[in-house]
Amino acid sequence: TFGDWKLFFECMSDGLSIRKTAAKMKVNKNTVFAMRHKVLNALAVFRENVKLSGNIEADEVSMPINFKGMKKENMPRSSKKRKSASKKLNHKVCILGAIDENDNQYLEIVDYGEITSDDIEKSLGPKLSNATHLITDCRSSYESFAKNHNLILEQIKSKTYKNENGYTLSEINGLHSNFFNFLSKFRGVAIKHLQGYIDWFVYKKIIYL
Repeated sequence: TFGDWKLFFECMSDGLSIRKTAAKMKVNKNTVFAMRHKVLNALAVFRENVKLSGNIEADEVSMPINFKGMKKENMPRSSKKRKSASKKLNHKVCILGAIDENDNQYLEIVDYGEITSDDIEKSLGPKLSNATHLITDCRSSYESFAKNHNLILEQIKSKTYKNENGYTLSEINGLHSNFFNFLSKFRGVAIKHLQGYIDWFVYKKIIYL
């Protein structure tokens, strides 16, 4: 009913867990789970249609993979492209984030392990619209991407706050930090549902701008 969905959205806006939402709505947890993931699937449209322009800060973060509820045949395989020094990252999921000068925001799971130039191209390439500058760390994967899209590349060296031209990664670092704070309210999000929670986080950022 309309009343049920209204209460559900209030609980979702408050970031309540499925268990607490079910208690408040006086329904089964499975009902709330189904409602939540129906909404999360719908929120993907905002990520799919986001466009980034002007100066864009981009960076990636990794987090441990939660395989809760995933069938064995759907488990990710170790990638052959990983070097020995990066083996420990095979058990982490890589999330690429970007934010432009107009506060348009983008977060997407791109791979398991370290990010590559192909990952960046497939994920970030279609999102560019009149972009001029790409502000990143010194990872070489971003260099070829910037060159392919005629972007002025401004890179920030490790352990430094800004480069010689005054560019920083403060906005994208803040976005990542806020995302992890948001995610910490939930008791472990399975990898198969993680993108939905990422989309939920970005949507909340959009409506509260």
